[in-house]
Amino acid sequence: QVGAFYPFFRGHGHIDTKRREPWLFGEPWTTRIRDAIRTRYRLLPYVYTLFYEASTHGSPVMRPLWMEFPNDASVWALDNEFMLGDTILVKPVTQQGANTASVYFPDGLWYDFQTFHKFTGPKTATVKAPIEKIPTYLKGGAILTTKERARRNSVLMENDPYTIIVAVDKDGLATGSIFLDDGVSLKSDSVLVKLEFGRDTEGSWLQTKVEKNGEYTTSNTVERIVIVGLSSKSSKARIAGKDESLEVEQSQSVITIRKPDLPIASEWRIQ
Repeated sequence: QVGAFYPFFRGHGHIDTKRREPWLFGEPWTTRIRDAIRTRYRLLPYVYTLFYEASTHGSPVMRPLWMEFPNDASVWALDNEFMLGDTILVKPVTQQGANTASVYFPDGLWYDFQTFHKFTGPKTATVKAPIEKIPTYLKGGAILTTKERARRNSVLMENDPYTIIVAVDKDGLATGSIFLDDGVSLKSDSVLVKLEFGRDTEGSWLQTKVEKNGEYTTSNTVERIVIVGLSSKSSKARIAGKDESLEVEQSQSVITIRKPDLPIASEWRIQ
């Protein structure tokens, strides 16, 4: 399960060891393994972007907490949690039979990756950790891009639309990025999409800025935008320059904008 959040994710065995394909374990283990694998595939756009950053800036894909929070003395010797990039905090459960876990949250807002329940750091909290779940949290102020449609492999996901998850910080702001290229060749043609969530006198907005390198293009679109942690309610959203409203749903502190159908690799603004 925790391997879904490692840079390198694969089953490993030796020719002389017992076979260990996920479908050989039977229920409920096969379902739990499947859920972990699906989580990894959801995160592939984010993980791919992290490897781009590693290749260009040298930043690790998997990071100790002190790298992201160097001024927090509580994390200097903390070795039982880690960050996947600068956005996702992971707390592996390593004690047999445990159904809770003690998680240290650095300063800021943190959102449960599955339920979006909010935690405010710095603090240590005891959280539920049933065997089906690895405690993982989105950092407030980050924007995560995922693909939510379950496929048999990543090749079949190539043309799938994206979901953008905005986890706001204490000021109601967030930033993120996604790197796009053909995923196969050694060509340097690519697109880096920078996403920013902010607010002004007219309300909150989400916009993109695109940095192109070469002639790479993609027809992939955004099918869903999920905004987590906004204190104010919003029932309306529209694309800048257009009059028609987008479909908006709100449940507690989560706002979902459905089917904006905007090209992921172009510049646009929703407000």
